[in-house]
Parts: sequence; C-alpha cells; structure tokens
Amino acid sequence: WEWSGASSIDIEGGVVTTTNHKGSEVWRKQAQLGQIVEMIHVASLIHDDVLDEADTRRGGEAVHKLYSNKVAVLAGDYLLARASVLLARLENTSVVQIMATALESLVAGEVMQLKSPPKSLLKIESYLQKSYYKTASLICYACRSTALLGGHSYSSNVATACEEFGFHMGLAFQIQDDILDFTAAENVLGK
Repeated sequence: WEWSGASSIDIEGGVVTTTNHKGSEVWRKQAQLGQIVEMIHVASLIHDDVLDEADTRRGGEAVHKLYSNKVAVLAGDYLLARASVLLARLENTSVVQIMATALESLVAGEVMQLKSPPKSLLKIESYLQKSYYKTASLICYACRSTALLGGHSYSSNVATACEEFGFHMGLAFQIQDDILDFTAAENVLGK
C-alpha cells in the first residue's frame, strides 16, 4: 500500500492491508457506500420505469404498475433521501460531493435520453455518452469514493485507477444489458 499514495488512516499500522481491513472502520464505511450506491441504483430504476412506462422489472411488475406513478416516484425519492442521509453519515465531504455528482449525471442521462431525437441515440457517440450518464457514472464515482474512504487522496493513482475501472465496468454492464434486450427471451430477462 505504500506505493499507492494512501493517506495515513486510523488503523493498525496506519495502512489498510488484507489482514486488518475486514471489520475495520474503513471496511464498514466502504460497505455502507456499497449499500448507498445500491439504493441510488434502485431509485433510478424505479424512476426510469415510470419515465419509460415499463410494465415489468426483472420478472416482476414495475413499482408504478403495482401501485401508481405517484407512489413509485415517492418510493424512488425516499430511497434517494435515505441514501443522502447515509452518505452524510460517512462524514467525508469529498465522497458526498463525488456521489452528488453521480446523482447529477444520472439525471443528465435521463434528460439526454428524453430530449434527444431517437435517431441521434443510435449514433455510437450518443449511445456511449447516454450509457455513461445513466450507468457508468454511478459505478465509476462509487469506485473513486471507495478509494477515498480507504485513505487515498482524490488525485492519487489508486483513486484514478478505481474510477477508470468503474467507467469501463459500467459501460460494459450497460452494453451487455442492452444486447440482452435484443437477443434474450423476455421470460429469461424478466423485462
């Protein structure tokens, strides 16, 4: 870890290692961030289903079909509110700022998709940009935030590598999901 540029943190030896990480305060905060990211993701899916007027989500009825658009929007908003409270409890201003930027990107992706003429979304550049905003941004910012919670500075090589990994993983996930939309049977996808 010495080569990583990690800041000194309050843990045995001042450095996170595989032997002292699990159960540490750093580990707890990183795990909490994972839960926060999943809450944001689920909220974005609930809102997306309302905007897209989707009937199903992963084999079950979409929330707005089970209840109503109003209930679905409020459920998504509630998840975002709870995620924000939990994010603040991490007591890391940089992580809060990064994850707020992720939320902004999710909304920008939805707006881009709604405002763009359908043909423009077929261009690879537009498709990748939309996929970044709607999916990869959340993953790449979460990865950078995890590095910051681990004691790395924002501009460290590790934090940058984490964000780049999240960027590529997020785009790969979205591309695979989109391919399955066209190639897999509805009963397999649950959509």
